[in-house]
Amino acid sequence: MLMAVGAMLMEAGRPEAELSLDHVMCCGVGACFACVVKVRDRDTWRYARSCAEGPVFRADEVYYGD
Repeated sequence: MLMAVGAMLMEAGRPEAELSLDHVMCCGVGACFACVVKVRDRDTWRYARSCAEGPVFRADEVYYGD
């Protein structure tokens, strides 16, 4: 579902739209890394802790997979 919404936003020219990612957040403070999301960081990718750095990310920052 998230991949479909992200693709629709990108096709519509709305990369600034924000997505709220509802991941399992075991600890809620970023210590366990159970909630990581692959996001764009300038010209590369990194893993962000959605409980500490999110859970809202720009549509053009989220990696949707292959």
